[in-house]
Formats: sequence, C-alpha cells, structure tokens
Amino acid sequence: MGNCFARKTVTKRPVTKRLQNQQKGPNSSNRWARVRSSRKDKLDDSLLQEQALAAAILFRQHQQQNGGASLPFDRSASLRYPNSSSGSKKAGQLPRSSSSNDLMRQAQIFLYANGNDHPPTAIDLDKSLLRDLLFNQSPSKDVALASVSMRPIPFAPVLEKLSLSDMKYGSVRRFYVETPEDNAIPVVLQESMINSSPPEKVFRLKGADHSPFFSKPQALHKLFVEISKLPSP
Repeated sequence: MGNCFARKTVTKRPVTKRLQNQQKGPNSSNRWARVRSSRKDKLDDSLLQEQALAAAILFRQHQQQNGGASLPFDRSASLRYPNSSSGSKKAGQLPRSSSSNDLMRQAQIFLYANGNDHPPTAIDLDKSLLRDLLFNQSPSKDVALASVSMRPIPFAPVLEKLSLSDMKYGSVRRFYVETPEDNAIPVVLQESMINSSPPEKVFRLKGADHSPFFSKPQALHKLFVEISKLPSP
C-alpha cells in the first residue's frame, strides 16, 4: 500500500497499461480499503471497551481499599506525559506467581494531562505487559495487532455514575460468559459481579482469557449461537 501512494518522477510514457490490469473492478481497491478500515474500527472499538472495563474494575478495587475516599494514586509509578521521551520498558514478563492484582498495578499507567496536582485524565496500559494481562491465551499475531490498536482510556466516563432502570435496562435479557484464564478480571471478581447483578444464565468458556474473541473465537461464537436460540422465559 505504501508504494501505491509514493511520489514518483513525472514521465512521458502513458500509464494506461498499468491501469488496465485494475479495471476488473473499478471500486475493488476502495471496497477492500473500506473493509479493512471497518474491521480495524471494530477491533479498536472492542479493545476500547475492554480497556474501559478493566479501568473501571481497577478503580472499583481502589475505592473498596480506600473506603470510598478520594484515590491516593501513586504518581511516582504512574506519572506519564504525552510528550515524554522516556524509552525504558520492562523487558521480561512477570513470573507466573504474580497475582492478577499485582499484574494490573504494574501494567497501569495514569496520565495527567492537567498536571500532577490534578486527578488523572486517562489510563493506559504498559504495552510490554499486555500479553500477560489481557491476551495470555491469545495467538501472537492477534496480540501484536491489538497492541498497536490500543489507546489510552479517558478517566471521566469510567467514574461516571450510571442510573439503570427496570423499564429499559431490565427489559433486555442478560447472559454472562465467564473467562477462567482472565488475568485482568479474575474469576473471583467475575463471580462477585455475577452475584451483585445476576444474569439469566452463566456460561463458562474453558481456556478463555480476557479477550475470548481472540483466544477462543469458535467456542465463543458457538455460545452466542446457543444463547440466540434460548427460548424466552
């Protein structure tokens, strides 16, 4: 793709022969570009939602540990600025004995666009720890693509309180797919979420990490088909 749009020197020779090979489908190039773009957008949206969920869980854990008070963020460990030129990165992966909470704390990067005297404005994750945290059972090629696509998550929406009603939210059937190998939201925390707001039914996706659409796509699709065929209560 890069060569197609590279600047070339102007020549007198006509380029009709080169173009004739592409006349089979006048809009084929644009069509494939749109398909690739839409796929990337869908992936970005999905990853954005996953990051936001992880950030929300992290914030809730901090709140519980601090009795609901304002968060004493560790700025020495997480202070980063958009124009930072720091090139230091963690070279190795965490040992398997590390807990999910420790892994999340090491991976989190709070961004302070308004200065370190104000609350954080966004949360990011250390790219070197993404595999262990979100994609520990996912294929390497998917992890590489996801790592490039992920962006910082604004903090304000994560802190926003939601008001859910039985008339609207309660009218939609809800199911939960449990991911046993999830290092971002451990099974214990998943069960706590399930108990606090019980769904209609819980499914367990064996071998799935935090991103089952990467680690167990066929099994996840099978579950979705099964859910779609469940009769209404």
